[in-house]
Amino acid sequence: MVPPPSGLPSSFEIMEQHWPVQYSAGLTEVRDCYGVTLTDEQRIVMDTNMSREKLVATLLHELLHACYAIQPDTNISHEQQEKFVDTLAPALLSFLRSNGIWWLLK
Repeated sequence: MVPPPSGLPSSFEIMEQHWPVQYSAGLTEVRDCYGVTLTDEQRIVMDTNMSREKLVATLLHELLHACYAIQPDTNISHEQQEKFVDTLAPALLSFLRSNGIWWLLK
């Protein structure tokens, strides 16, 4: 594992649950993916061998998987969840970049 890239989180709190984020060079060589959400372990593992833009987008994608995993009654297939997250992540990233989150914090 390697330290988080500058400005990126080493963990998240989601509905009072702690989710560490581990960064690793070469994850794609081992798992054939840029990031993975390990729901049983409540942690996210990210490959660092990509552009910052791709890293941020992938981290948001994995964060959405984590959010989905902690919700009750989420009995859909992995393929359905992946399609949902693939659709939502780019729109959410665009929204957050355009509007910020300051209004959520008040």
